[in-house]
Amino acid sequence: MKQHLQKLREAMELRGFSEDSKRYYGHHVAAFLEEWDKPPEDATENDIRDYLYFLLKFKKYHPSTINQYNTALRFFYEVILNRILNLKAIPRFEPETKLPVLLSREEIWRLFDVCELRDKAIFMTFYGSGIRLYAHICPIR
Repeated sequence: MKQHLQKLREAMELRGFSEDSKRYYGHHVAAFLEEWDKPPEDATENDIRDYLYFLLKFKKYHPSTINQYNTALRFFYEVILNRILNLKAIPRFEPETKLPVLLSREEIWRLFDVCELRDKAIFMTFYGSGIRLYAHICPIR
C-alpha cells in the first residue's frame, strides 16, 4: 500500500497539485485501501461505488466530500494503476442549486423609506437596473 501511495504523491507532484490536494487525495485513497483490505488491483467499479455509498449512508459524509473521495479514487485507478474505469458506474453528486432569497415589494419599499435621499437614489437605481448586489456591487471598492 505504501508504494501505491508514494506513486500517487509523485504523480500529483508532477502535475503540480496543491499541497492540500495532495494531502486530501492521499488520505482518501489510503482510507479506501484500508477499508478494502485487499490488493487495490482487485477492486472493481462496484467496489468503489459501494464504498462511496458506505461513506454516504453510514459515515454520513456530505456529498461534496464524497465527490472528493470519488475524484481521488478515479485519479488513483486511472493514473497510478492504469485502469480505465466505467465512470457511469461511479456516479458523482450534482451540485446543489440554491435559489437566491428575494425580497417582497413591500420589503424593498421599506428599505428605500429608511434611506437618506442620496442612498435611496443609489439603491433605487441599482434595483431598477437589476444589478445583483454581491456579484456587481460588492467588488466595487
